[in-house]
Amino acid sequence: MSLNKSNPSLQTIKKELLLIILSYLDNKMYFTIIPTISKYFKAATYNLLKYKKFVKLKIDPNTIKPISKILEIISLSHSLENLELNFTSEIPSSSNEFTEIKSLFSSFPLKLSVLSLSVSNFVLSEKLLSNFSNIKTIKIYSESVLNIDQALLNLLNNNRSVDELLISVYELKDFKIFNKLAQCIQKYDNLKKFTLKARNREKIIECWANTDFFTSSSNLIELKLDEKFIFSEEQCELFYSAVASNKTLRYLSISESIVRRLDQFLELIEENKTLQTLKLKHLYVDMHTRRIFKIKVLDTIRIFEKIGNSCITSFSITTFYAMGTWFYYNNYSDYNEGLDINTPLSNEDDYIFALSELLDKRKFSKISVNFIKMREEYRNMCFEMLINHAMREDYVYFNGCIVKEAYKQYRQGINYRKDLKLFTENSPQIKFEFYSSYLDALDNYNDQVSR
Repeated sequence: MSLNKSNPSLQTIKKELLLIILSYLDNKMYFTIIPTISKYFKAATYNLLKYKKFVKLKIDPNTIKPISKILEIISLSHSLENLELNFTSEIPSSSNEFTEIKSLFSSFPLKLSVLSLSVSNFVLSEKLLSNFSNIKTIKIYSESVLNIDQALLNLLNNNRSVDELLISVYELKDFKIFNKLAQCIQKYDNLKKFTLKARNREKIIECWANTDFFTSSSNLIELKLDEKFIFSEEQCELFYSAVASNKTLRYLSISESIVRRLDQFLELIEENKTLQTLKLKHLYVDMHTRRIFKIKVLDTIRIFEKIGNSCITSFSITTFYAMGTWFYYNNYSDYNEGLDINTPLSNEDDYIFALSELLDKRKFSKISVNFIKMREEYRNMCFEMLINHAMREDYVYFNGCIVKEAYKQYRQGINYRKDLKLFTENSPQIKFEFYSSYLDALDNYNDQVSR
């Protein structure tokens, strides 16, 4: 007796199952290899492309033909929400390939809301992206602002619906480039979320630019500036004035140099009634000469007091054992210069009391604190205090760790440490001493409870 083996068809495999299977493949496998296996897989690949919510494409003159076919298909999509385009080399605006790609961009689905652009070391033509519309989120990764400023301005002009903008450049080499970016964005006042990053760890830039453009928008809800964008005293005052009067800003992540004029900064916290998250980011050292700012203990205590009387429910701050000042260093040893553990400037007990009092006042969602070179006996006291507050649910997250969840996992014999993002590249070990010791204290707490 022979069995009737019918050939597989798209109808015999659920669309959802195929999407799950194919979603595990990279683009090269998905677009160039799978379709060549058989007519069935070719039909499946191109048919299901219409239902993908996210597509990432590498675009250069050598990939125009297959990319054109893909763009033609996803332009008919009813599901595509997120498109990532990686431009690895320049496509001359006078070429047929440029015209073909540009025309395909003109018919993208209205549902597309997130556009990510990665641009290598060349200037991206402003005309190439002129047909995109209805975009809500733009993410740009580039070597330089000069490579994307005109294309970005064109995108913003054609997409008045954009409310979130992320710009990640390798470096801002001088103040003129920073000003150029500022002028570009200042012409667009609909932003709700703005993020600016610089990936080069060997460069910082002092903000002599007109930084109040970041907060000039009455709609701005989130502002995230890389810690390498440090503030002069004059720029601090301009920024304080803008943020204090802002009635929408809820999330502020910024270099800790913003507290250079502490009294005015404390007034800002007191006057602003909408800010819920405050992250004062420290620029950790590496092997390159830089200039940084550090917050001393007594200033941290004053900041804690103001946070307790504000609307802030999530905060991050790094405290130093020495006076707050500008200083230079050339290597790791210079980083600890002046951090004498016997100095009376430490005030660890006052720090612990102020932090505990802050956590007693109300509930916090996330906290991230780091005390550089705290003496061991005080560090143990600090951790004991922090863990007790966590168990009372006075806060939920500590440096990305859900403390009570970590405690439950430990009781169940699960190693929760492997999931914690405590170590990153290009950062010295000193960054993690406080966090790692906190986890050691949490282990000890678990052991004591288990007895």
